[in-house]
Amino acid sequence: MKEFYRVMLGRGSMYAQECREQGFIGAGFDINEDLTNSLPEDWREFNKHFIPKYLEANPGKSKIAAGLSCGFLWTICKKIQVRDTVLSPDGKGNTLWARFKVNTAMSLERTNLTRDKSIGLTRP
Repeated sequence: MKEFYRVMLGRGSMYAQECREQGFIGAGFDINEDLTNSLPEDWREFNKHFIPKYLEANPGKSKIAAGLSCGFLWTICKKIQVRDTVLSPDGKGNTLWARFKVNTAMSLERTNLTRDKSIGLTRP
């Protein structure tokens, strides 16, 4: 079943244009490790493991904020699948959209978006 996801590409959509042009979406939330072998089928298991790490990196955040951030990170890395559609505001009042055509994780160092999930996107 095809699904739709709304994704913010940086605070205030600051990375929306770059992500669109280069065909990727990114997520980090200060989890500084490779998640390739850390993505169980159930997001609750993921959160159980990563909420403490998130809180350690973000001591001013609440456990609720940590749960939301970790759950979203799991969604970006695990749940979004080929043929799903991602919608993202561009920060200028428009909504960008793209459909996933491949689903591979990579670490990108070309911008401030590190620990990204790099996605091949079909453009409308």
